[in-house]
Amino acid sequence: MIDKGVLWKSAEIRMGRRDLLTDDGRRALFGVPEDHAALVKLYTLSRADLDTIRARRGDANRLGTAVQLAMLRHPGFASASRDIPAHLVAFMAAQIGVPTAALADYGTRNQTVSGHARGLMATLNVRPSAETDFLSMIEAAAVAAWPTDRGVPIATGIIDALRAKRILLPTPGRLERAGIAGRAQARMRTYAALLDSLSAERLAGLDAFLVVGANGVTPLAWMREIATAPKADNVRGLIERLQFVRGIGIAADAAGCVHPDRFRQLVREGRVSSAQLLGTYTSARRRTTLAAVLIDLEARLIDAALDMADRMIGGNFTRGGNPKKRVFAAMTRDVGRLMVLFHRTIDALGAAQGDGLDAFAAVDEAVGWDKLLRARPRSPPSPNSPGKIRWSAPPTAG
Repeated sequence: MIDKGVLWKSAEIRMGRRDLLTDDGRRALFGVPEDHAALVKLYTLSRADLDTIRARRGDANRLGTAVQLAMLRHPGFASASRDIPAHLVAFMAAQIGVPTAALADYGTRNQTVSGHARGLMATLNVRPSAETDFLSMIEAAAVAAWPTDRGVPIATGIIDALRAKRILLPTPGRLERAGIAGRAQARMRTYAALLDSLSAERLAGLDAFLVVGANGVTPLAWMREIATAPKADNVRGLIERLQFVRGIGIAADAAGCVHPDRFRQLVREGRVSSAQLLGTYTSARRRTTLAAVLIDLEARLIDAALDMADRMIGGNFTRGGNPKKRVFAAMTRDVGRLMVLFHRTIDALGAAQGDGLDAFAAVDEAVGWDKLLRARPRSPPSPNSPGKIRWSAPPTAG
């Protein structure tokens, strides 16, 4: 069984050492776009917004309010804790008709900035994130990380969950820490989904896949050697491997307990990882990866065995059918020659009847009695008798 407490503690220790997002990911999620079309879409002020802004006294307060309003909407931070890009200041200043330089005079009194922020949050019906929101952020990250380890989808899941509750974003660093913890939580759930039903004996059987045997290879390496040539020995080899996999006792439908994308990720990792590398993983990760590989191997072995059997049966039919095809071709040629004689004989008889001539003389002249008699079969051909049709020699006179 998985020691979840140990895994959770390990994940927390690593949280401070690893980043969830790259610099590009942070810019994509937390940055202010520079494209004019994106600025128009995200930051165009409504009539109600303009009324709120114009209620402030002085250009500095109006521009400061406009910028705070923009940042609260996207990316969703309080502007007091963020650097404001110059292109956003210019875009907001142009909408309310004040110079961008006016922002330099905004914020000389912290009470004014904080008061404006509280008023805007009340207008937008949002609130700042709190310490008590951290666990729900981790859960949102775990849900987003169920199919993937990639940082942007996980962070996006947290952001979407906060926005759905009308909560402003925390600092990027805090959001990333929640994402890393949620990713660890999702991995633990994956481990549990594949391993919790296995007994200690079966878990030990998974570990044994990485032990080098007397033949100098590990069972995992032996299992990966899937023959493709359609031979009886290869079919037996596939069946032996299939029985070996099934002996571990992992249900094939266990894969349905894990997100398909996550399962495929585990399989890909297991396929390319050596036994030595897998041996360096934590026990839970190693066993989960091996379990996914074995479930995938079972399906591949079944497909390979069926395909090989199909190819062998098809080959036997082909080899068995070739002699019959040769016999049929020979018979076709003989029957063709016979039909030519037959048509010439009918034509001669028809001409004799029309001209009032002797029928036998007409056939002898047009076809030749000797040739016609040689074409007579010795015995009626049987469709079940292989070989060419045997034709009799002409009868002797007498």
